[in-house]
Amino acid sequence: MCKVSDKIKLCTCAVKTVDKLKHYWILHRYNKSKNNILIGDCVLPYTVDEKVLINNKALLLERLNEVDAFDVELSPKNKDRLQLTFTCPDSHNQQITYGYSYRKDKWVEEDFDPIEWCWHHDEQKFGIINPALD
Repeated sequence: MCKVSDKIKLCTCAVKTVDKLKHYWILHRYNKSKNNILIGDCVLPYTVDEKVLINNKALLLERLNEVDAFDVELSPKNKDRLQLTFTCPDSHNQQITYGYSYRKDKWVEEDFDPIEWCWHHDEQKFGIINPALD
C-alpha cells in the first residue's frame, strides 16, 4: 500500500551514496551560478492509490515542518529542495518520490522532476528515512 509512517525521522548517515537505500532523503541546495539546462521528460508509473498519495503528501508536509523531523539541525535556505524517496514492497519495489521546496522558513510541496531539479541545484546532504512505512 505504501502508506508513509507518521513517525518518520530523516537521519543523516555515514553512507557515501543513496543507491542501496530503500527509503532516503536528499537535500538539494540552490546554486545561483549553476545553469545546467537539460531537455527531457521523466515520467514514472505510479501504481499507488491516489488517496494514499494525497494522505502521504499531507502527512509528510506536516512532519517536515516540525522541529524534530531531522536528527541534526539541517539549516535549509530559501530555494533549497528536499527529495523524499520510498520503496514500496507491495508494488514490486517501485519507488515513489515526493518533493518539497523551502520558502519563507517552511517546507512547501514542489513537484519532483529530477531533470529540472539539477538545473540550479546541487545535492548537499542525504540520509535514510526511518521508520519509513506503516
